[in-house]
Amino acid sequence: MKRNRWMFAAAVAFLLGMAPMLSAQVTLPISATTSVTGTVTVEIPFRFSLEGKTFRSGTYVISPLTDRTISLHESEGKDRQNLVVMTYPVIAVNNVSGPKLIFHRYGDDYFLTQAWLRQSDSGREFPVSPDEIRMARQYKRIR
Repeated sequence: MKRNRWMFAAAVAFLLGMAPMLSAQVTLPISATTSVTGTVTVEIPFRFSLEGKTFRSGTYVISPLTDRTISLHESEGKDRQNLVVMTYPVIAVNNVSGPKLIFHRYGDDYFLTQAWLRQSDSGREFPVSPDEIRMARQYKRIR
């Protein structure tokens, strides 16, 4: 009986120790082309989701269309993926040093959550998709 409790406690401790690895925030600095208008070209090395749509890894052009919408499209390939997304403004405490994308990661699943397209204190946040909510709930149950 004591051995079973010890094994259970060891398993729980192991899972709790792994929990931070199951979910993380991934920041992808943009070192590619950036324009005065905030349009950036970036190589995203992993598959990711946005607005319930899954995008393959590749080179993407991200452009602000209005103060509330962003265009994301694949710059290469014959079956190019694209999407226009409504966004919410987000403010940083300090100026962001340069353009970057922020992803939430759950295991091998990445969700694009924010885009900082200029060196400033303002960025864009994307709506949370039902898929990401489901993944976050699964992660919370594991913890």
